Amino acid sequence: MSKRTPTLLLKPRDYAVPDYAFGTTATINWTVPAGGDELSRRFAELQHRLVVAVATLPDPKAAASRRPREDPTDRTAIARMSRSWGWSRSYFYSASQGRTWFHVTALAAVTDLLFMQDPHH
Repeated sequence: MSKRTPTLLLKPRDYAVPDYAFGTTATINWTVPAGGDELSRRFAELQHRLVVAVATLPDPKAAASRRPREDPTDRTAIARMSRSWGWSRSYFYSASQGRTWFHVTALAAVTDLLFMQDPHH
């Protein structure tokens, strides 16, 4: 394997089969398209898995609600994450569809949301 850093010329969704499933379903197939590389494919898969994990986060307030919703996912997680880490919700939306790559700040924000934050805050 080359030690050279990939240039990320393709979009994350270019590695997903089918590409429209990026960020929407837990299990999809992956490929290395022409012009792509294995490291970028692995990063695209990681980004996809993180997006799906954020999208399916349970809302800690939903269980305590008097009016339970059909969809118990945390609808405000992305907005809170965007505000606290200083990037737009539209950026996350674009990255969640695989149209752009997560940058380091987005990776840190998603990691913080999924693994570090106290869900009761």
